[in-house]
Amino acid sequence: RVGFAAACLLMWSRYLRPSEAMDLHAGDVLGPSATCPHVSILLHPQERGVTSKVGEFDDGVTLDSEGLEWFGPWLLQQAQRKSPTAKLFDFHYQDMVNRFKEAMDAVGLKDAVLYRLRHGGAPHDVVRGKRHITAVKKRGRWSNDQSLKRYAKDVRLQKVELEASQESLARARVFAKQLQRVLTARDFA
Repeated sequence: RVGFAAACLLMWSRYLRPSEAMDLHAGDVLGPSATCPHVSILLHPQERGVTSKVGEFDDGVTLDSEGLEWFGPWLLQQAQRKSPTAKLFDFHYQDMVNRFKEAMDAVGLKDAVLYRLRHGGAPHDVVRGKRHITAVKKRGRWSNDQSLKRYAKDVRLQKVELEASQESLARARVFAKQLQRVLTARDFA
């Protein structure tokens, strides 16, 4: 369950495609360096010979989200417990789909599609003023503004929030406050 939660948080906060999260190896989680003071994720390393959806190698995202400063160091710690060539997450894509659907059903949210995590992170950051739209575009690795427009829809976020029950929203706020304590108390590696 902890690995599942970490994968969901990674997809949401870094706008990862589900396949990108599931394809990560432990060695793709990079520690801070002189070049970048944050933990980062290397996507589609050229050494593996598999490009991104848009044909790119060596994409990457930093784990630098405001309010989630703890996540990068914790994820790096988890990754370092594995062989660099081992998969970061020890479950299959269909398991992820099934767990995500179960979690969404449990809180009464409709349309439990993993891509919603990628789609939800971008407008959240724009609406909350955490990132400018150009930073969101870069972080999501969208090649053009038209692609970005499909995802960074703040009014869509508003609609989802209005359709959710007050109980679900209250539970989400409580869990958000407990997320660091709950995840960092456990290992998934």
